[in-house]
Amino acid sequence: MRRMGKLIFGFDHVGSVGFGPALVALKLQKFLVTLGAAGTIGLVFFLNADVHFMPTVLNANEMHGLTSMCLVLLALSVMGRRGFRKPTHMRDMVFALIASLAALRIYEAIFWNSLMFSSGVDALLGLTSDQHIPMGLNTAVSLFLLSTGAFMRHRAPSLSIVMILTGLVFPSVSALGFSYQHQGLYGQMSLATTVLLLTLGGAELLLFVRSPLLRHFLTTSSWGRMARLQLLIVICGAWLIGILATRSDFDGAAEVVVGGVIWLFLVTMLITGPLFERVDRDRRALERELTRKANIDPLTGLLNRRAVREMQLLGPTGNDEGRVPKVDYIGVIMADVDMFKRINDIAGHCEGDKVLRNIARVLRERVRGLDVVARWGGEEFLILLPDLPHDKAMEVAQVLRVAVATNVTWSNNGQPEPVTLSIGVTAINEKSGKTLEVALQDADHALYVAKSRGRNRVILYGDLSQPISQDVASDVLLSRAIH
Repeated sequence: MRRMGKLIFGFDHVGSVGFGPALVALKLQKFLVTLGAAGTIGLVFFLNADVHFMPTVLNANEMHGLTSMCLVLLALSVMGRRGFRKPTHMRDMVFALIASLAALRIYEAIFWNSLMFSSGVDALLGLTSDQHIPMGLNTAVSLFLLSTGAFMRHRAPSLSIVMILTGLVFPSVSALGFSYQHQGLYGQMSLATTVLLLTLGGAELLLFVRSPLLRHFLTTSSWGRMARLQLLIVICGAWLIGILATRSDFDGAAEVVVGGVIWLFLVTMLITGPLFERVDRDRRALERELTRKANIDPLTGLLNRRAVREMQLLGPTGNDEGRVPKVDYIGVIMADVDMFKRINDIAGHCEGDKVLRNIARVLRERVRGLDVVARWGGEEFLILLPDLPHDKAMEVAQVLRVAVATNVTWSNNGQPEPVTLSIGVTAINEKSGKTLEVALQDADHALYVAKSRGRNRVILYGDLSQPISQDVASDVLLSRAIH
């Protein structure tokens, strides 16, 4: 019971979807098969026995021989999931036989004025007692739909599940009739037949746990849990309203039913509303956490390349929206760790990771709160400085270079060595028409020049004393690939 309650009411592990309820449904299906088979065998045994200890309602509506035969065949076919696995057409033949018998009984009840078919079945089974009333039309229709739906399971699954659900309507109405003591609802269907049809039909229905119509209902998702909770409240609430209405003696019973249904839906919304809100709140928190993980570099805690490209401050590239819409200037600093491959080769990758974390810490401490610091990739860092033109961005870059060289070291065989940065700087403004991608290329170009001129320096793009040659550019690219 604790497990079933957890599957219905539990709202932990939001965001993960499991199939625990489906496994429980399969176990319940096996239990229903066993219960239905045992009940069918027991009722067949007592079919002609003069037993006085059974409920009065069973004695008043004793099961007909045709009903007993169809229920036995249905129980064997459902229970024969193992025995009829090879070949499966044996089970299909049994379902077809049940559907044929039920169809003949429906035809007899509607078009024939005699009980020739039902009497013939009684004579075949050796049942001559006049106390056996004929199979009711509701029982025949239910058996026809259940057996036809089971027959169509592998041929048309969607149609099959609809037919089984429709077939379960008749014993469900009969069960309500017995609970309300209203004979007009159950007619000629006995209580035993009602229970067995619900049991065997439910067993057939639970075989569709992987069907698209039931799959989402039998998961641990928030929708599945909420749907099971609402179904439980509506079924129990509607049944209780019916009990109160049928047991009341005053003339306003109909008004009580209408008012009860309205309050039932209201109570359902009041109960499930806060749960929906909690699930949605947890979902939003999970989405924020996933977004944070997608935009944050796990090693340094800085923004990553994806986060910078999605910033609304700069907008998408390649069109007018790629220009600076919100500030007059944005300083762009591209920094690269000098000789980083040497650090990894000598001290190991753990020491290299430590260096990157210390550099990230120093960069964050030396910039303003509105500035953007990101790990652009590998040992490269990007700093965006809103409202800072070229000259101010150069001053910040020099401060960052000196701060890293002063505060970040690595252990070279026990001897601390300073870590330095080569930095390229540029700036973009609203009038330049330059996009972020172009600015990054310019800063990267200036960074190449800083590497080629000895590292540990800051170069401003557009203020180069001489243009970098193609040979020097090739050497710088090779040098950066190594260092």
